Amino acid sequence: MLQIENLRVYYGQRLVVDNSSLQVEPGQVVALIGPNGAGKTSLVRAISGVTPIHSGTVRFGQTDLTGLTAPQRARILAVVPQVSFVGGAYTVAQAVMMGRTAHMSWLGHPSEKDQEQVADAMAATCTDILADRRIAELSGGEQQRVMLARALAQQTPLLVLDEPTNHLDLQHQSTILSLVREQCRLRKLAVLMVLHDLNLVSLFADQAALLVAGRMVRFGTPGDVLTAETIGSAYQTDLDVIAHPHTNRPIILQKDHLE
Repeated sequence: MLQIENLRVYYGQRLVVDNSSLQVEPGQVVALIGPNGAGKTSLVRAISGVTPIHSGTVRFGQTDLTGLTAPQRARILAVVPQVSFVGGAYTVAQAVMMGRTAHMSWLGHPSEKDQEQVADAMAATCTDILADRRIAELSGGEQQRVMLARALAQQTPLLVLDEPTNHLDLQHQSTILSLVREQCRLRKLAVLMVLHDLNLVSLFADQAALLVAGRMVRFGTPGDVLTAETIGSAYQTDLDVIAHPHTNRPIILQKDHLE
């Protein structure tokens, strides 16, 4: 399990994550939510080793992630960022193979196992049919599936996604989140993802962690966290919460949109 305890992160002199704790168990999708500027991406960057931790601990099982080198961390944690940094000239197959970098020999030649893991990840995300296409030729939804395939190819027990549905339409949002949840169950992954759309959180997450002004103010099932009182207070807006007609999970509606 991923266990974050009393985490504090600063940007310069500014405290952006304040004494926050949460945990993510294998086979579980936890959505990190909160208003803009709440510290969600800062927390993800701290977990990923991009931003230094001022105090607190980040552990996966008995392993302290803060004490690992980048290659060591890449064997435990795979990240799907908001924006892809893979060059558009690379093919899909080449981009997914990048997920195997931490497992390759110092010569950098992919082994038979590397090839198998890439093939499995591409098949799972339906990107195998895009293998020879250039990244620059793909749609936003296709690129996001490639980034997910690259993360799955790393074969890590922990997967972190920072706004994986950003700029995607409804169909691609559902496709990506369904894939994440399916792979989470099949591979027993611990998944932490930042999401802005609270209704997607309700439909796809097992747990929700609400961050406000850098502090973790609520952690629990979507039904426990996505209440009119809790979300209205955190986002400073007047809203209603109703039950989804099929799943009975909460649906968030702003009252201004009902008048």
